[in-house]
Amino acid sequence: MNTWLKRASLVIVLGGAIGVLSLYGVREVEKFDAFCASCHMDDHRLKRRQSLAEHAQTLAASHHIKKGVHCIDCHGYDSFLGRIETTRLAATSLVHYVLGNYKEPIEVTEPIRDENCAKCHAPENRGSSADDFHKRLEHIHLPIACVNCHKGHKHGDPELSFLVKDYVIKQCRECHPDIGG
Repeated sequence: MNTWLKRASLVIVLGGAIGVLSLYGVREVEKFDAFCASCHMDDHRLKRRQSLAEHAQTLAASHHIKKGVHCIDCHGYDSFLGRIETTRLAATSLVHYVLGNYKEPIEVTEPIRDENCAKCHAPENRGSSADDFHKRLEHIHLPIACVNCHKGHKHGDPELSFLVKDYVIKQCRECHPDIGG
């Protein structure tokens, strides 16, 4: 084998190894809430305060306190393509962080998809009573994302699954303009 071919093979093998190790590193880093908090301090401070409080006031804090849920559990995607997207976002965030090319607090622009909520909250288990929004036949196929009403980092009513009234009323008015506030 000539030297050029040996060098090219070495570059390909080393490049692949570096790529795999980098991917593994990013996947490990994204599991730590502190990594997310480095750019999203407001959400982290709120979650931390909430975890020390007697009663959670946000959905994120409640999930963290009761179930040990971490940022990536809601903000990451489990499907093959979803994992690629999550890893791409985490890698991009890591590069911005390392380069100091970010402003805090950064608003999360990637929506939390219903599939992330359904990992723990199966559709058939949503709603506690027959007249609950989720159990009403006319609401079953509405294109309303869970997070349109259940805001993770906004103060909501714990008795109502941390619904935030202003957001819920806005969603209801899409079909029911006569609903009061």
